[in-house]
Amino acid sequence: MQNIDLNDRFSKYFITPDYSLFSDSLYFREIEAVLKSNVKILQFRSKNTDPKKINKISNRVYKISSNYECLYIINSFHLDVIEHEISGIHLTSKDLRKEPFTRQKNLIYGASCHNKEEIIISNELKMDYITLSPVYDTNKKKA
Repeated sequence: MQNIDLNDRFSKYFITPDYSLFSDSLYFREIEAVLKSNVKILQFRSKNTDPKKINKISNRVYKISSNYECLYIINSFHLDVIEHEISGIHLTSKDLRKEPFTRQKNLIYGASCHNKEEIIISNELKMDYITLSPVYDTNKKKA
């Protein structure tokens, strides 16, 4: 894993769109275009994609991101199927409430928070970063 300073890395943070919404070639072209804009953290999130395809898709995104100075974070719900190197894990707000929480060395941990209570939990768990996001459905995100 790269030696990183998280304070520098958060200048541009990108969460991938769901793979199921794109053609194969367009999806990877768009990821590459985003990375060319100097994104420093790429979070892979594809909730509506067939779990059997996730490792292959994620591995390809990881390989693309490795050509750039970029950290590769995956959402926790993909952990069971990912078989390649990652820089970190992004936890859902539900993950924050699971016991016990076990950190793996050399990984960055972040969490989605929707309210003050989840921010407090994230701080107690010493998350490296948090994101604040809508708790309700939007036209781009299902809560």
